[in-house]
Amino acid sequence: MTAAHLLAKLGKEAVQPRKVGSVWRKAAISAKNIARLRKTAEFEWLDSISEKKEKKERPPKGHKHDRLKVELEKQRAEKMANMSKLVAEYRQKKNDSNISVDEETAQAKVSRCIKKSMRVDFQPFKTRETAWDPERDAHVSMNVRLDGCIVPTEEGDVGARVSYSHVVVLDDFVDERSRLQLLHHLSENVEGGEIRLRGDVWDRKTLDMDGGCPTWGVKNDVIQTLQDASLDSVLEIQSRLVKLYPEYKIVFMPSDAIQEPGQGGNCSNILVNAASAEDTYVYHQDADPTSFPSSSPWVQQYGEYFNGEPNKPLLVSLLIYLNSEWHRDWAADTLILDAAGGDTGVFIRPRPGRAVLMHQDCVHRMSPPSSVAKGNPRFSIVWKLAFIPKENSSGPGISRPEWGPPVSFGSASKIQTVLRKIRVDSNVT
Repeated sequence: MTAAHLLAKLGKEAVQPRKVGSVWRKAAISAKNIARLRKTAEFEWLDSISEKKEKKERPPKGHKHDRLKVELEKQRAEKMANMSKLVAEYRQKKNDSNISVDEETAQAKVSRCIKKSMRVDFQPFKTRETAWDPERDAHVSMNVRLDGCIVPTEEGDVGARVSYSHVVVLDDFVDERSRLQLLHHLSENVEGGEIRLRGDVWDRKTLDMDGGCPTWGVKNDVIQTLQDASLDSVLEIQSRLVKLYPEYKIVFMPSDAIQEPGQGGNCSNILVNAASAEDTYVYHQDADPTSFPSSSPWVQQYGEYFNGEPNKPLLVSLLIYLNSEWHRDWAADTLILDAAGGDTGVFIRPRPGRAVLMHQDCVHRMSPPSSVAKGNPRFSIVWKLAFIPKENSSGPGISRPEWGPPVSFGSASKIQTVLRKIRVDSNVT
């Protein structure tokens, strides 16, 4: 039915909304057709129906504070009138309380300090008496420094210092009895003299870093056994390390303290590796204080600093090799990069009883065994530690003075050259 027929049939109702029951219905004729019909002489009467109502203009509201000004002034006047009573009630409440204003203020300050400080809890480093003598038994095969650069410091008036990463290799640091006990705890011999992983000890879930390829590592209960020093071999190794560095309190690196509160994570302070020919390893750092979140308990307690800062905890990794034999062509060397230099570095061959100490901010990686190794995995254990200087001692670092100056490599050698030139020029002038 056309709009004209609807209008002729329904009249005014065709152009007005209708209420059917509790629901409003639209007009039968749309506004577009009404406008078209209005132009014809036959339906001029539509102008009177469709004429829009005039919109009433409202006065401006104005600002809210102007509208409420009178009411607010009235409330203020009432409160000021009762001010003497309110003050008297407050003083009476304080007098009735057992806590004075000064005590309350002191307690509030203590509460704020506790929340701010978030102390770091260290796991004890268990030791025992040992006949091992550092002066007699510490056989230093490498004492090198690399990653030479200038970093900010809190010490001195200059505000900067020369920083290095140190690597120390000690041969025969692990005695034969301790090495064999650890090796037998982790592996088993098969026919032909080959060594195989124990199925109840290992799984392929260990990562060098987030996003890395999973490699062979031990299960959590085995790591807990090592952390608790339940084995005599672990206790002996830790005792020798403490005796080697008496200037420090040596503790396990607390993984939860270097992360944001509540973040959690799967970082372990002891790692056990079984490098296999099919594995892939990437360069990484064990830890670097400059990368810790500012909200972490570690930064809250010690502040932000570069590893090796005087009077601050020194982050050190201890690596030991466990295989009874490891030929040169079997590879699986530990590669340490001079990250501040030109992508050169040093390598360390696995050797029975050998230990490697290095700053945790050293960029390094493992290399997998070669095919010549005949499927033998390369076993190693890593302790992630914090060397905390004892009172009135900044500590010598991991390169002891009695071993002589460390060899400077790459960027460290360049820094040494610049320092020598500065000293020569200053003497001339």
